[in-house]
Amino acid sequence: MVLYRNCRNTSEIARLISGLVPVREESYVNDIHGNKPKSFVYTNGKELQTIAANFVKDMMKNGLKVEDIAILSIHRTETNPLHDVAALAGIPLSEKREPNKVWFTSIRKFKGLEAQVVLIVDFRFSEIDDELARRIFYVGCSRANAYLQVAFFKDTEEIKDAELLEKLGIK
Repeated sequence: MVLYRNCRNTSEIARLISGLVPVREESYVNDIHGNKPKSFVYTNGKELQTIAANFVKDMMKNGLKVEDIAILSIHRTETNPLHDVAALAGIPLSEKREPNKVWFTSIRKFKGLEAQVVLIVDFRFSEIDDELARRIFYVGCSRANAYLQVAFFKDTEEIKDAELLEKLGIK
């Protein structure tokens, strides 16, 4: 069954993700508005930890509950620099849904679920042209109800789909 109406995400998130897989954008984007998704680029684990900590801190300042926050990895969490981090901005991380902890898991494990705010991590520049990686990225982005941030891993200088990066706010 193909769904042509986006009922989960804000129009800003829907507009961003409609460029990842073929959808009819005019009927896919809804009238629910929110903040424009933000994108960041990191080149090492320390930079990713800073991006993730700032994300958690900002979301808490905006009055969200810890349970409303999810950090989702394109790849297995065991290979992510956040795997060995116990807490971000003083808030503990957990690889399963637990009270008073930020849920850090893979997009595949989170599929079918949703969160108010989502940070996607681990989408590598070298994977931008990979159809499977784009579909996983799409699924992860579509899990965010109200707000989305993406942290791209710059593992190469060679980018084939510059148009996608521009759409995602990365020049």
